Amino acid sequence: MINRWLIAFACGWVNLFIFSVFRSSGLVYVKILELFDCSYQQAAYSVSLVGSVASTTGIASGFLTHYFTPRSLIMIGILICSASISLTYWANSIHFVIISVGILQGIGIGFVTCLLPAVLNSHFNRQKSIALGISYAGATLGAFIFPLVIQWMFSTYGFHVTMLILGGVILNAIIGAIWLKIKDNNFEYEQEEHQSPVHQIPMEITRITSTEGSIDCNNEEKSVEFWQQFKHNLIKDYRLLSNFRFFLCSFTYINFIIDFIAFIIILPDVAKDRQILPADAKWLLSIFAITDFAGRLIPGWLSFWKLTSDKCTYIMSILILGLCMLLLVNIESWTNFVLVTLLCGFVTGCQMVLSPVVLADYFGTENTAIAFGMENFICGLLSMFLRPMIIGIKDIHGTYYYLGYILFISTIINIALWIFEIVFRQKTLIAQ
Repeated sequence: MINRWLIAFACGWVNLFIFSVFRSSGLVYVKILELFDCSYQQAAYSVSLVGSVASTTGIASGFLTHYFTPRSLIMIGILICSASISLTYWANSIHFVIISVGILQGIGIGFVTCLLPAVLNSHFNRQKSIALGISYAGATLGAFIFPLVIQWMFSTYGFHVTMLILGGVILNAIIGAIWLKIKDNNFEYEQEEHQSPVHQIPMEITRITSTEGSIDCNNEEKSVEFWQQFKHNLIKDYRLLSNFRFFLCSFTYINFIIDFIAFIIILPDVAKDRQILPADAKWLLSIFAITDFAGRLIPGWLSFWKLTSDKCTYIMSILILGLCMLLLVNIESWTNFVLVTLLCGFVTGCQMVLSPVVLADYFGTENTAIAFGMENFICGLLSMFLRPMIIGIKDIHGTYYYLGYILFISTIINIALWIFEIVFRQKTLIAQ
């Protein structure tokens, strides 16, 4: 059997390449504004739609696991992502970029990101937050490397050739995807059965008839059975929508994704507005990756050593993330930009790892794929329209000032709901 830690590092390898362009969204955003005749909102759509479409695709990838292996779906996602970036080589308008970079890349990433946690949760129980940290650390490592590489490639080869090359680079993720396999809980039982002596295995001789009538009957029965199973899976999966905890986790995830994507998109542009040189601003995304990397690894160990719970870290990190968005639109100096970026990177890493962990704790490992997929779907539908509109505030007011306050208020509402859930749960336990 494949070592489970090898699975974790394989997931990290996939994330390293699949997010190479996405984690450099700020640089792509600025380059699009320079090359194409478009508004800030249109440019924001081209890079922010990635997360929204990826989230929306999550429910499809989660449901398809009833019929296909996660490994095959992940490989399909990698191929779609690679092709979409390469297609941008022929982009001659902002609408082409929106379709290739925003929509098609989002579909590919969606097939990958929603299934990797399900693969890891099948192999890990107590140490799953550590394993998820290793997996997501791959994307963070890429966020440290690729912004510097992409900025150099933009200045050397130009936008279009760079995107063509990056499409080929993404294909390296296939190497990691080859190792991904859901753990079969019945493996040991099946292995024991296969190792049993021959005389202990009951054998039956069945007469097989191949008349045309029996074939038609079997086909009809299989068709009815398929649709009955399909209906059963659909009803079972959508029962999550009536669960308050699922709603709360989804609301937290929406806040996280909007804050995270907005931060990495507008960070270089806000720095530019503060008269910070582009040569210095490009380092902010790599600085972000430093603490993002730490944030993806540390929560698992804190929980493992019982210094704090995953849920506590999860709630505190979303509060600090909202605060970072408020600070971002108010700071002026390079030093403050670095400090806020480091803080935002750490809590982003925490949120990225703990979102599927909290879902698994609430709804069980067997429901992680569909729960995370549905959470991403809801997030994608809302953020698909909200995020570009929010970033487009600069088209109206000429600044991102109001953006920070809007996102911070949303976070405060989120925290209030978590406090309500905790208090209500405590009262329920006392009453019992």
